[in-house]
Amino acid sequence: MVLTAGCNFITPQDTTSITTTEAGVSSEVGSLDIRNAIVFTDDSGETASLSITLINNSSTSRDVNFQYESTSGKQTASVTVPGNTLVRRGTQNGDEQIILTNLEAKPGALAKIFVQYGSATGKSIKVPVLNGSFKMYATLQPSPTVSSTPTDGASTIPFNAPTTPAG
Repeated sequence: MVLTAGCNFITPQDTTSITTTEAGVSSEVGSLDIRNAIVFTDDSGETASLSITLINNSSTSRDVNFQYESTSGKQTASVTVPGNTLVRRGTQNGDEQIILTNLEAKPGALAKIFVQYGSATGKSIKVPVLNGSFKMYATLQPSPTVSSTPTDGASTIPFNAPTTPAG
């Protein structure tokens, strides 16, 4: 009986290997955190929307560039992320979107996107490409309204902002 009690000692435990439960990929570039990046394409595959959450851990505003290969060569889309702010693009119905035109990736593939800002060393990330065939993603496909510049209050959440007592 003493020998069988230790069998679980060498068995790998699930709690020692924590994994994320998101569908997209996450990474870091300098002081910028990239979370749950997914590309959603329309039925034709000609237009795509990059669904992404960007967290700027610096007090300095960042102009973040996303470079990708299209059928007509390299293309770049940009988003400004204010300092100490979280910005979401295309993560829920009605969000502003980062539109990628003529992307050379079809649903089921991985889109190679190079993310960079300022003089920070950029990083190439492989982002899963999905379409609207799953009901939960149907509203995240690219829409005709295109904007990559944040508007007042649109999916921009400041954090670590100094607070002062009222009065």
